[in-house]
Amino acid sequence: MMRRKVLSVWMTMALLLAAICPMTVFAEVYQAEVIVNVHVDADFAIPLSPVRLDQKFTGTFSSKTNISNKDSQEELNKKIEERLKEEREEAVEDAEEAIAKKAAEYSSTYKVYFEKSQPQLTETRNGSVVDITYKIAFEGKDDITFTAGGHTYTVTKQGGTEDAGTVTLVKAKNAKTVTVPDTVTYTDGIKYQVTAIGKNAFAASKARKIVVKTKKLTKASVKGSLKGSKVKTVQVKVGSKKVNKKYVKKYKKYFTKKNAGKKVKVK
Repeated sequence: MMRRKVLSVWMTMALLLAAICPMTVFAEVYQAEVIVNVHVDADFAIPLSPVRLDQKFTGTFSSKTNISNKDSQEELNKKIEERLKEEREEAVEDAEEAIAKKAAEYSSTYKVYFEKSQPQLTETRNGSVVDITYKIAFEGKDDITFTAGGHTYTVTKQGGTEDAGTVTLVKAKNAKTVTVPDTVTYTDGIKYQVTAIGKNAFAASKARKIVVKTKKLTKASVKGSLKGSKVKTVQVKVGSKKVNKKYVKKYKKYFTKKNAGKKVKVK
């Protein structure tokens, strides 16, 4: 009898708990791992007299993340597509940075300059996993002259992965207003400081105004630079108003008829 009463009490308590705390229904969680792998295949042709050195740079650069969704597989699929786009951009960016670093390393080591081909990207996909093959070729050049921003430059000091090289602007582009930049970047990814303007650099240009943004010019490095040109004004824009004023004073001594080859207004 006592046993029945105890069971009855427990059953009553169980029913009360069930009424107060209804059974929790766990929703299904949809999950996926989004992965993008970029497989780099870069060829470097380096001219070394009397032979050519062929170097290959390979590597895999991955970007991945886990995502989940409680609503439906359809909503999860939408999230997968959005995340794949982000992961693809990140993985390709990492790969391109590594390629540029390797190009700069070879350029510095072998004292060459590279022309690069258009990269070819081949993509395969398996669910939320994407594999991309990134093929690109670099052709080494012994030529120390290159064009950037419409100007032609000659390398005077080889650049490397750590230090910028230096260049002379030897031929200005054909425009009424031209800018002499602080730095230029060659196609191999190496940055060069503009430290000089060559003789007659503006002779074939219709430039009337030059905007100078580099602080690295010297009196000797601009000697004869304006000979045969149509330039009338040199505007200094190297930094703040205070800094510009300082360099206007300095460059007025450089861009004179006696030194640069033509009388101009420096402001």
